[in-house]
Order: sequence, then structure tokens, then C-alpha cells
Amino acid sequence: MRVRCHGSIAPRWLAIALVLGAAPGCATHIWLGMLDEQDAGIDASGTRPDATTPADAANPADTGAPLDGTTDGTSGDPCTDYANQLCALEQSCNVLFFRNFLWGDPAICRERRKIRCDLRLAAAGSNETPARVSTCVALLSQFTCDNYAGQANWPEICDAPAGDLLDGAPCGVGAQCRGAGCFPPDNSLCGVCSTLSPIGAPCNASCQDSLHCINGTCVAYLREGDACRFTGPLCAFGLVCIVPPSGQGRCGKRLGMGAPCDPMAFECNDAQGLACDVTTNRCQMNPGRPAAGAPCFAGQFCRADAWCNMGTGRCEARRREGEPCGNFAGAPVCLQPATCVGTTCALPNPSACR
Repeated sequence: MRVRCHGSIAPRWLAIALVLGAAPGCATHIWLGMLDEQDAGIDASGTRPDATTPADAANPADTGAPLDGTTDGTSGDPCTDYANQLCALEQSCNVLFFRNFLWGDPAICRERRKIRCDLRLAAAGSNETPARVSTCVALLSQFTCDNYAGQANWPEICDAPAGDLLDGAPCGVGAQCRGAGCFPPDNSLCGVCSTLSPIGAPCNASCQDSLHCINGTCVAYLREGDACRFTGPLCAFGLVCIVPPSGQGRCGKRLGMGAPCDPMAFECNDAQGLACDVTTNRCQMNPGRPAAGAPCFAGQFCRADAWCNMGTGRCEARRREGEPCGNFAGAPVCLQPATCVGTTCALPNPSACR
């Protein structure tokens, strides 16, 4: 159940992450939210968005009592429980990234994460089981936002077990592969299995859990107090590289509500829905990217579940499987985990990858 990042997308998102600060690994735990297998739009970096919506803004993350989520584990379907619990954590503990880059809407998160989970369970060569998923859900139900942010606290049972397929074998999802990597190229549902790179190795398609790619090499994230620079390596989740007017930058905690901030430094705690207000230079709840139906302009990003139709000048809902799409600028975009194959959105189909 780890996240996988699409190799072809990594450089684009990493360039953003290098400016914005910390980001979870290119191949990291499910709690950092990205995409469990293939990425329909961005790299699995993790935590550096810039906006949320007023609806989320009234409920900043609580790092105290365990989150109840939306499930008590009794639905009878492990993947439903998994999706409910993980989406509750993501929405509460990674507010801006959830809104702008992951799912946009809690109901869509629950629907699409369940699809991903079902695909992992059914894929040939995958060793994921309903029992493992249920055990993971039980542990996640006790998570606080502090647990969510701390990789050392992540339950091993929530990591996807190695699959049976060797490098080079056709695959549709990473859970099928012994090396955990499966990255179908654009306009395709099938890729080939690969092994994620360890620390110090060339990045190739992607890096192992809790690592990220800097200058072609897999490196670890920096801890609080570590020396840093904006060109990387990156500070860990919840931290930002703070550089004084003169002197060495250090990874430090992000700023809270009302704190003075620099709009260009991305210092505010975006996990709690904060961004630096350009008029007051203080950390405030941010109105966020426009949702479906709202006006947009060329080059503007809409909420995670929408795309900007430059013809109409409005954000539209991302297309679902079976609906038309395109692999060119300005074309309709598919709702993950669907991807555009030809001119139609399609879900991964591991059984067809032979």
C-alpha cells in the first residue's frame, strides 16, 4: 500500500517541491497521500500545496486525540474501510495537498482509493491480502496527525508486500512487482516491473520508501535542525528550509495561524490549511484553487478533481473511465486512477498486461 511516483512526472513536481520546501518521498507510505500506484498528474512528493477551500479552512488539523475517521472497520469490505480511514487522515492532516493535488473532495477520495485498493488485491502476482488491509485500517484508526507526519510511527503492515513478478515482466500496478516499481508510459495501461532505487543510487524510475531524487540520486529527507538549501535535499514533512538574511539555512517547523511570514518563502503550515497572505504578510487560511464550475484562465490549476477548460474559461470535473479525454495541452483530464488511453479515460487493468 505504498505510494508510487511516476518517473516521467517526477522532475516537474520535484522542481516545485524544491521551491516549496518539504515533500514526502517519491515512493512513500500511503499516509502521505499521493497515488498508491500510478500517477495521473503529479509526482508523489507529498506536502507542499498553496491553497485550500473555505470549507476546509474552518477545521485545521488537530494533533491531539486519535482521529476517528469515517469508519469503525465493520463495513465488511476491507478496501472500503481503508479508503474511508485514509481519506479522513489525509483531509485532516494534509489539508492543502488533499484539496489541491490529491482528490479535492472527500467523497471522490473514498471512491477512488477504494478502486486502487481493489486493484491491488485482484492483480496477478500481488501478495496484498484483505487481512493485511484490515489490520492496517485498525492501526490507522488510532493515528493522530503527529503519527501521520512521523514516518518512524508508520506500521509496517501498511507497506505493500513485495509482488511475485520480476523486473521486466509486464505489469499494471506496482503491487505485482518484486521490486515494487511499475510505471506505464503515457497513453498506456501497462508497464514493466522495475526495482525502486535505494539511497545513494541513481533515481531511474523512482526511489525507495522515504527517499527523494536530487540531481539524479536518491537521498533521504532532512530532519529538524539539519542544514538545508532550496536546491535540496528537501526538509521532511512539516518542515521548511529557513534561510536567514545571511547565514546557513536550517530545517524548521512551519508557522502557525497569524504568524508573520514571507509570501515567497512558503513558511506557513500548509498541512493545517495555512498560506501567507500577500496583503497582511501573515499566515492565514487560504481560499484555495477553484473547484468545478468556477472561472479559470489559461495556465491556472483548478482543484485536484477538476481541470481548466480554456475554451469555456471554467473549471470542469475531471473525466471518469469511459469518458473522452486527450493527451495534449488543454484537453480533458482523467480522474485518477484512470488515465487517458487514446481518447478515452480507462482504469488500470493488470490482467491485460501480458
